[in-house]
Amino acid sequence: MVYLNYLNYGDFIRTDANGEVDGTFSGSDILFAAGYAMKVKEDLQAGGTAKLIYEKIETYSAIGFAADLGLKWKLERSKTEIGLMIQNLGLQASTFVDGGDKESLPLTIRGGFSSHLRGLPLLFAADLIYPTDNDLYFAFGTEVLSIKPLYIRLGWSSLGSNYKTDSDKDDLAGFAAGFGFDYNRMQLSYTITPQAELGTSHRVTLTGGL
Repeated sequence: MVYLNYLNYGDFIRTDANGEVDGTFSGSDILFAAGYAMKVKEDLQAGGTAKLIYEKIETYSAIGFAADLGLKWKLERSKTEIGLMIQNLGLQASTFVDGGDKESLPLTIRGGFSSHLRGLPLLFAADLIYPTDNDLYFAFGTEVLSIKPLYIRLGWSSLGSNYKTDSDKDDLAGFAAGFGFDYNRMQLSYTITPQAELGTSHRVTLTGGL
């Protein structure tokens, strides 16, 4: 499996040392990854993903290399699967500023399950996530399976509480919605995520199997 993930942060207001507006600047992330999974036993799978990460803000950029490792266990005679993953095992290869200190990647431990709900055309998933540089949080979501090759998705994350500022934009913070579309061995996915006063993120992901 290979996938490409691009995130653009839009425009930010740039100010000088005195706080005067001096134009705008932007930032973006690009992630290219290749993964492989194998069946260890009839009900147990293991896999890993190697990732190349490129981040840019204004004229500054940095590169990192990372790996994700995971296990997935399918319950016997059930449509429920349980997973465990360690994300972002790696290092920063270059820094935003020449001669700057290299930082640790945001190591994350994630455990969860997914289940094809009996009698319903829905896949339900829930995760408990522990980023080593942040607080523990949880997330859950659903995916409509009955209209393949189109998928409709809706989710919510408790991490959205970090974005709230007691404004009228808080209501949808933490929610996400999107869709995916299969074509041959590729899938194009789109997600929209409101983040209160920080604005709204739009994410487009292209994935494919080899």
